[in-house]
Amino acid sequence: MLHQYIDDRSLELHRAILKKIRHSPSLLEIARENIGNWLSKNDRGPLDPTLEWKEIFDRSTFDEILSWLDREDEEATRLRQSSPFAGILSDTERMSILKRYEPARARTYYSRLV
Repeated sequence: MLHQYIDDRSLELHRAILKKIRHSPSLLEIARENIGNWLSKNDRGPLDPTLEWKEIFDRSTFDEILSWLDREDEEATRLRQSSPFAGILSDTERMSILKRYEPARARTYYSRLV
């Protein structure tokens, strides 16, 4: 149940990112830069999601890349846990979404204690 809450919140954050990128496609470069920075700082194992994101960016069209932000399948959900799209939403935009999920997080947490 807690994982579902996290996945739902992440999906909403990424849908907000999707809207911003659709409005301003140049924002996609922030994600490309994040991937490059992350790859340059650490050795990566073959299962590192950053390498998967790099492959997606290298082989996909603009719309195909954006589809990962909105997909609800297991693979997209897993990849969003290591999202290169940090820095696209403003703090205000991000916090607005996180605050909407706070009551659900509290209910989920406390229901596990009972």
